[in-house]
Amino acid sequence: LCLIAENASVNGVSDIIKPVRFDWHSNEDLASVISAGPFDVVVGASLKLDTWEDRFWFVLQKLSKKDTRIVLVHTVGAFSNETANSSGFEVLGRVSADIYGMQTSMGESSDFEAVYLQVMDVDKEETDRFQQDESECEVSQ
Repeated sequence: LCLIAENASVNGVSDIIKPVRFDWHSNEDLASVISAGPFDVVVGASLKLDTWEDRFWFVLQKLSKKDTRIVLVHTVGAFSNETANSSGFEVLGRVSADIYGMQTSMGESSDFEAVYLQVMDVDKEETDRFQQDESECEVSQ
């Protein structure tokens, strides 16, 4: 956290970037962090989603607003686009850590990826659903 704060200071943005330690499992920490939000950006790394996936999506919803950008760096395939969608998030993209030259300790391709998400646009989802329902009703001539 100190390095993040120092980088923010060096780059002249320490007035808007406030790194904090946050225990995602703590309701007290969540209440404290929520009181400072919602946030423009949420970043998480090595979150071990398989151990607390339901709580994770709940917390992420609480920290986000419609235009919050979320960046998660974790093991490739830790969650699917469908899981994110069913939890109210749209996956904007996935980037392999390989492009940053990362490798495993054995010198193999990295097993990490960065996933970019945002809160799903409900209007877009409803429009897509309507268009899909409408196309299912087409009558061939």
